[in-house]
Amino acid sequence: MNLLRNNFSENISFNKIDFGNILFEKKNLSVVFSTDFVENYELFSYIAFWEVAFENFELYFPKDLFNFFQNLAFSNNIKNFLYDEFDTRKDTILLIFNDEFLKNKKLKHFENSILIDKNSLCNLQFVPNSKTNLDLIYKFSDFMSLPFSKSKLSMKQIEDRSKFFENDNKNVVLDIGKSKHIKYIESLIKILKQHFSANFYLTDSFYEGNAFINVKNIQNNEIFELYILAKNADFFLSDNEEIFNIFDDFDIDQIFLGKSNTFENVKCVHPKNIFEIRSVLEEMMENGE
Repeated sequence: MNLLRNNFSENISFNKIDFGNILFEKKNLSVVFSTDFVENYELFSYIAFWEVAFENFELYFPKDLFNFFQNLAFSNNIKNFLYDEFDTRKDTILLIFNDEFLKNKKLKHFENSILIDKNSLCNLQFVPNSKTNLDLIYKFSDFMSLPFSKSKLSMKQIEDRSKFFENDNKNVVLDIGKSKHIKYIESLIKILKQHFSANFYLTDSFYEGNAFINVKNIQNNEIFELYILAKNADFFLSDNEEIFNIFDDFDIDQIFLGKSNTFENVKCVHPKNIFEIRSVLEEMMENGE
């Protein structure tokens, strides 16, 4: 059983709080997300289910993740902000998924508010402590009688081909970052260019050669930029299992470069099997995928 403890942390001081009214009214919910994109994506998929439960719903993200979550297709009830825009609030329930944020001095000035984190340093605490932020969400949802279910996320329609070459070739994004796979890039580009016209865009490695035309290095600083490339390209090839798994939710033509059968119902080919990659791409083209 989860127990509520009213003893306050030594790190954060609070004035007297009307717990009952704040919890009952469900007026304001604020959430400070972590800096981990994969974790945030999972947490968001659960929290999004609560959008109708609170009058005001504010989410805070680091700069490099903000645009991705800002462009997810949800109601206007969810308001997204940058970390830098974080400010004091009144009569608010605040979930903190970023441990570093517990040092934010503005937390001391939240008036009549309930603050919660997995380490039980704030003024509403669950016993035992939550091992993960997802565990904290489960306990909080149970305590507040909120649904603990994952939403199927969707993205706003975004067409942006500004990073692509202006020609009629197929656009292929190579998101290859593992050092053991990078050595296959040049051979892969060579064999593919021999069989069909294509532009290649490298996002997680750097191609220094000049043997091929229409090959561009696009170093991504934000996950949303990678998403736009993948969504607007004809094909997205990646060896990043976590990113691949998330992008699979958004109807992107993908080929996973790694161990076979890593994903169900998705093409999985090891980067060294270059001729197999070529065959898979040709098959996808013929099928209009």
